[in-house]
Amino acid sequence: MNTKIKYTDEPIGKIEIVPDFLPLPEELIFRDEETWAVSVTAEADSSSSSETV
Repeated sequence: MNTKIKYTDEPIGKIEIVPDFLPLPEELIFRDEETWAVSVTAEADSSSSSETV
């Protein structure tokens, strides 16, 4: 990406202001090391699966 950007004096069109959608810093939930990663293991065999009719 070494291509130079060419700026022009052309109008950029209609501009829409987007409201702030990010949460406030005090609304963020910090996770501790124990809840950061959860490992789930599930096993299934033919007797526990549903039958097709």
